[in-house]
Amino acid sequence: MPERFERWWRYPFAVAGPISVACWGLVALAGVLGALLLRPSLAPLPGTMAIAAGYLTIRRARKRFRARRDIAPYPWNVPRRLRLEFAGAVVAIAALTVVTSFRWNPAWLWVLGVAGLLGLEFDRRQTWARAGYPGDPRWRTDWDPEADPAYEGQAVLPLLAKDYAEAKRLLECAVALKPDDAFVLYNLACTEALTGEPDAALGHLQKATAGNGYYLKLAQKDKDLATIRDDPRFPR
Repeated sequence: MPERFERWWRYPFAVAGPISVACWGLVALAGVLGALLLRPSLAPLPGTMAIAAGYLTIRRARKRFRARRDIAPYPWNVPRRLRLEFAGAVVAIAALTVVTSFRWNPAWLWVLGVAGLLGLEFDRRQTWARAGYPGDPRWRTDWDPEADPAYEGQAVLPLLAKDYAEAKRLLECAVALKPDDAFVLYNLACTEALTGEPDAALGHLQKATAGNGYYLKLAQKDKDLATIRDDPRFPR
């Protein structure tokens, strides 16, 4: 089995991994059966039921994986959510256009949609399987907790609970292992800004945003950095 496909097949998040691939396969199969066996008014029904069951199954599998590795659920990143929703909308519109243009049975929408989504996700998920979900390497299929304790991932729950002292301790451990990681530096800067350490926060923020347009843009509106935004040293 090619290495890229194997990583994607084993990856437990979203549409990759044996469980979720099987769920999507059932959705496609339900679409085919609906198109071939039912009249057009009822044809989309099996696919609709299959995608609802598949979505719930994938969510449960993802939750169990997080529990096994003690991974905190990440707050939704709005730009990432918009990109994913836009990509999904493009796939849906393309499938609808094909079905309408050729006057196919509407149940074929499920088959085309599944094929488009799997193709869309292939590169992204195999990358995450190798490097870890953005911000938390514990999603990696070959993650070694001794080589990489993922302190930055462990800091998420204390940050959400506003336990900034514990979050700062974990992020400092992460910086010791990954001194140039922009994600770690940025979150440490936010924590230091919240705990009244402006000099340390500005130093880490400058390093995190150097040559990194994403964090530079994020810093301009991040409420966690409000206490240091008026400082002339704040990166613009």
